[in-house]
Amino acid sequence: MDYEFTEDNAVKPITWQEFREAGLLWWANRILHVFGFAIVFTMEKDGTISKVYPARCRFRGFSEESESRGFKRLTATMERLLPNLAKDVAWKSEEEKVDFTPEQEIMMGYLGQFRAIDPRIKMLGVDSKDEHLVIFYEDGKVENLEVGITPHQAIELLKKEIFNEGETPNP
Repeated sequence: MDYEFTEDNAVKPITWQEFREAGLLWWANRILHVFGFAIVFTMEKDGTISKVYPARCRFRGFSEESESRGFKRLTATMERLLPNLAKDVAWKSEEEKVDFTPEQEIMMGYLGQFRAIDPRIKMLGVDSKDEHLVIFYEDGKVENLEVGITPHQAIELLKKEIFNEGETPNP
């Protein structure tokens, strides 16, 4: 599996088989089991994975043999990833480094909710004068919303614009 990123990509898809062999499916399921869920896959006779889906389950944990195999796989994956982890998140230069204000960090906490409404949203920010919430889209589109509204109101406004639903915020 190639772990290196190039200048023009920030996401590298991998196969479910690679995800499983890396120990990541086992690790994810260890966490999901706490809640009674699992990621389930159907493996064909030739070893290919034909179907993957989340499921409710009664399982809680794995056998000692599965745990041992899972930790060995995950440790090997971590060893391969370690040289690249710092590079993956490092700033190319100090000019690219962004220091967020506490207000901006709060807005970043809402990013998941904004993405649930519109998955094309890449980043949230506040303009240099703190007058507008700035929404950056994957396609390069930028949208400015008034900062005088709460994040909840901004979410409702975005829902209204995209889905024609929700209440109109009162700034």
